[in-house]
Amino acid sequence: MKQLITLITLLLSSLSTYADCNLLQNPKSNYYNPKPLSDDIELPMPCDLKMVFRKIIVPGQNFWGDEKRIIKIGDSSGDMFEIPLKTSINGSFYDSKQWANYLGKYEVTKAQFIAVMGIEIFKAEVTAVSKNKIDKFNRSINNLAEPVSEVSWPIFQEFIHKYNLWLFENHPSALPKHFEAKGSRYNQIPGFLRLPTELEWEYAARGGVNNGKLVAEFDNRLPFNANKINRYAWYLKNAKHNLKRIGLKKPNQQGLHDIFGNVQELTANLFLPEHWLGKPGGLVARGGDSGTEAEQFRSSSRKEVEIYNWDNDSKKMKIRRSYATGIRLAIGSNIIVNRDSYANLQQEHQQYINKIRAKLPVSTTLANTPAAAGAASSLQQVTDTISNLEQKNKQLITKLKKYQNIAASRQQIQDSNQKLINRLQEVTNELKTINTQISQAEQKLDLGLTEGAKSKVQDAWVYGVLMGQEIIRIIVLNKSLVKLDELAKMATRHQAKVFKTRDKIVEREKYLKELFVAYVEKIEKISGYDKRYVKIAINSIKQRKQTIRSRKVLPLLERHIHAYNLQINFDKWLQEFKLAF
Repeated sequence: MKQLITLITLLLSSLSTYADCNLLQNPKSNYYNPKPLSDDIELPMPCDLKMVFRKIIVPGQNFWGDEKRIIKIGDSSGDMFEIPLKTSINGSFYDSKQWANYLGKYEVTKAQFIAVMGIEIFKAEVTAVSKNKIDKFNRSINNLAEPVSEVSWPIFQEFIHKYNLWLFENHPSALPKHFEAKGSRYNQIPGFLRLPTELEWEYAARGGVNNGKLVAEFDNRLPFNANKINRYAWYLKNAKHNLKRIGLKKPNQQGLHDIFGNVQELTANLFLPEHWLGKPGGLVARGGDSGTEAEQFRSSSRKEVEIYNWDNDSKKMKIRRSYATGIRLAIGSNIIVNRDSYANLQQEHQQYINKIRAKLPVSTTLANTPAAAGAASSLQQVTDTISNLEQKNKQLITKLKKYQNIAASRQQIQDSNQKLINRLQEVTNELKTINTQISQAEQKLDLGLTEGAKSKVQDAWVYGVLMGQEIIRIIVLNKSLVKLDELAKMATRHQAKVFKTRDKIVEREKYLKELFVAYVEKIEKISGYDKRYVKIAINSIKQRKQTIRSRKVLPLLERHIHAYNLQINFDKWLQEFKLAF
């Protein structure tokens, strides 16, 4: 009886998979590789589909680190979560010549998701929050070559887990093998699928290396001319929040399609305010989506995506599903496989510590300014020197009195006096040296205060720009609400959009208030600086190339800094921003 039940279960499962695969039309390559290249890496999937990867080369041959791998990420022109810093990129696989990472050539499509998880789970996810589930489902399967979205975090993880198990069972040799430079017995252990780290994603998005060197555009805001974004990305102007099938836009230098736009892509990291510093939050999404404005795209842009979020209607926390969020896979490998691999790494580690690590940045932020620290060090040296001289002077005075009391000969006194005169001349020269050190320390301190003021004023200015952006969005939403209210009076089917727009306005107003609080806090910190440092900081921003919106912020910022120093009430500042924009 048990055998019969098992047989029936397997038969039903097989029929279900067969039915799901029948949804896919030929050529199936449209669902996974519409723009094939000769050096693509393809992994098999159920339903005769494939998952395609690109090999992203990482310079240097050392496991622990290499000077060639030092890169800059972040963007000083970005928001507060994109602080520029230097770090080191590493690879997951080694082929006896070089290290590499493997990143998905495309975002995971609906067809690929269904091939692994089945149509029922897909249907349950994409219709979870829809009232008309049938209509929603029919629209979702209309084009299975679009990136999959509206999937919760646990189900995305289950997709990766199930696909891994399927590969391990059916095609283990298709996966890249665990790194091992010397080719030991465990170098045949396969890698596994996962999401890319933030660092892997940004390195690949910026263009990586070409012929052993970072591509020329690596440090730019985008790896292509911003005026040509229509060739590379689906964004608000050309997609209007709609998903598009993969591979229609040009790839970046590494052959990656839709790395910007279409859907924002989850990474393996939790969201931290400064990459590796601060309070952990939700998940990190990179790359922007089909609703992102063109000027908002940056290789460094980072967005927080909640795993769970608060539902105002039910007054409960619910699992988050986002229409704008999908995934791009990576292939990873373990570091420690057995005792042998641990011992090999341990031997290499000491050489790395002695020769390489000191030259590498360990998450060093480019925003740090050592001037103030250098000034403090110089002042301490001056204090120590003065203390030593004071002690020496006491000793000289004691000796002078001793000579005056015990010297029997005038010549002895003259000789002693001459020695004291010579020594006092030496003290005078040392005091001149001290004055020079004090002058240098003051210059360093002045530089440190100048840099500190620039940093604080820039932070306040960035918050002001963000507030301006939010105010414009709220104005647009309010105009839309007026039109929707008029439509709702004529047809009740528009009522849902009215409620949704109102919720968005409330959400944006809340975020605007949070930005305003942060803005006031930054101005409070600026008030501790002398006016001349603040003036230098403001002039440095004026010299930058600015947008029409950002130029509106600076006069407000100057006025608010002045008002705060005069202890004038700043409750009306937010209203001034709204009037300006």
